[in-house]
Amino acid sequence: MIRHTLTPAFLFAAATVAAPASLAAQTAAQAPPAAPATAPATQPPMDESKRVQAADIDALLAKGDVVVLDVREDSELAETGTVKGAIHIPLGQLESRLGELPKDKVILTACRGGGRASRALTLLESKGFKTAGFCGLRDYTGSRVFPKAPTAKS
Repeated sequence: MIRHTLTPAFLFAAATVAAPASLAAQTAAQAPPAAPATAPATQPPMDESKRVQAADIDALLAKGDVVVLDVREDSELAETGTVKGAIHIPLGQLESRLGELPKDKVILTACRGGGRASRALTLLESKGFKTAGFCGLRDYTGSRVFPKAPTAKS
């Protein structure tokens, strides 16, 4: 007759494997039902009908009643420049700095690809500003300025 001896290491390993499974079963039996998961917050889709193509920006500015609001961060302006004469207010600061924007001009919001500019446009429209749409400056081929963009004047 062969006798098998269980070593302490084997017993420890078996307990380690079995304990989480039995603990999970006990916890599941005691836990109240989980609340339904909510969908993660997402940005509303961009209204592409309000997008201004990069090739049309200079024509809008030539009218004289349109001003560009660049909502990119300072570092982005330093890297890629912005439209000459643009007002620069990063999107995260826009709501607290609305008083710096001209009420007598039509505002064209701009960022790199259009996403932040679209959100800025929605904010401005909800606050009663006249807007010309939004644009991305990634494909803009007009004249750019690279120093820090001028801030809005009240």
